[in-house]
Amino acid sequence: MTAILRFLLRAKCLPRNTSLAPAARLMGATLLCCLPLLASANPQSPQAQACALLKAVAQTAQLAGEGLATGRYGCQSPHETADGWVFALQYLEPSKSSGEPRRLGHFLVDLDAETVTPWAPPSRTLSSTEARPSGAAEGAVSVRACGVAFDLPSQYRITRPVRSVSRQGVRMCAFDVVPAQPTPKQLECKDEAEGGSPPYPLCDWDISAGLDWPTVQVARTRLDADHLPLDPFNFERGAWRTPNAHAPAQPSTKVSFFGRQARYGEVLMRASWRRTKAQPAVSMHAGTSSADAYLLQLTPQLAVVLVSPPLDSAAHKSEGVGGCHTFCRSLRAAGRPSEEP
Repeated sequence: MTAILRFLLRAKCLPRNTSLAPAARLMGATLLCCLPLLASANPQSPQAQACALLKAVAQTAQLAGEGLATGRYGCQSPHETADGWVFALQYLEPSKSSGEPRRLGHFLVDLDAETVTPWAPPSRTLSSTEARPSGAAEGAVSVRACGVAFDLPSQYRITRPVRSVSRQGVRMCAFDVVPAQPTPKQLECKDEAEGGSPPYPLCDWDISAGLDWPTVQVARTRLDADHLPLDPFNFERGAWRTPNAHAPAQPSTKVSFFGRQARYGEVLMRASWRRTKAQPAVSMHAGTSSADAYLLQLTPQLAVVLVSPPLDSAAHKSEGVGGCHTFCRSLRAAGRPSEEP
């Protein structure tokens, strides 16, 4: 534990004035700035690197429980998925030199996205208390990315953060929130009467509207002073506006976003039915789709755009942003300037 924390201090992943005793309480289960350094220092196989990273995160985040920092963590039942390596994390009490270790649940280690998140097989749902990091809401994991921190319901994961600079010089960092266990899309059949194309028995039509996942964008700017565009918001004719595919851009409205003042706008897009298998690819009009977008000044330096807030569950869909209680209420600055855009 002490050796790991000293390495993190040297790597500037913890502030210089951080004492070693409470350091584990300051770190979440995802160490975005430190995982690349740990990986590069250990030229092992991807499986061995993933296990080492999982054990380091488990040790610093005290996934076995508060105060349990001297036991041994182990990786069992490894298997590789399209998203990374999955392990059954185990913990052996320091007083036990042998015996049956305690299983803490399954974790997904994504070396590319630099994240460690709870994982559940498709056949079962992750328990709300299984391997939950200290401080996170029930059924959620603490995540830090792009200079912000938040609790993420265990049915989600985030994509690898992408940094960029806009044409106006705004430094930005963005990521998507996607299902941890994606379900296959329900493809449709379109016969000739419905405007489809041969071969008609092939059910491969999928509706596309441009925005499939919740998207988070963090920008280093002051909204009230700079008025620089932050997709999908543009400041035009004295107001922040969102695009409308069928009419001029509409002005946003002031709303309360879990205790913060924010701007809300509805993005209206043209939706299309598209063929996914048959060639040549064809498409046809499918009406209009919409997405909710929020713009807020999180800190005096950082603004956040949130499109389609991630809901706690599908049952909260009718509640709108109110159903994004876990993620939206916990959204905050991570307090690490080195991670900010």
